[in-house]
Amino acid sequence: MGNAFKAIGKSEITGEVETVLQTIRQFKVISEKQLLSMTWKEVAGKFDEVIDTLIRTGKVQRMFKGPNEEKGIWYRSME
Repeated sequence: MGNAFKAIGKSEITGEVETVLQTIRQFKVISEKQLLSMTWKEVAGKFDEVIDTLIRTGKVQRMFKGPNEEKGIWYRSME
């Protein structure tokens, strides 16, 4: 009974945020295209909200050039 209300108040995207964060941490820097291709099943329709959460909490930084000056959208782990 002690865990009956454990999930109340948790975000509906908590699991997805953790999945995306773990993927970015693993790669250190990853393109949005690669990140989406790896996590689309888990974050379908929620990617923008998930990535905005990670950026706003300071866990991830969005960049517009890759590590070798490639154009596109990239994410870097800040942890």
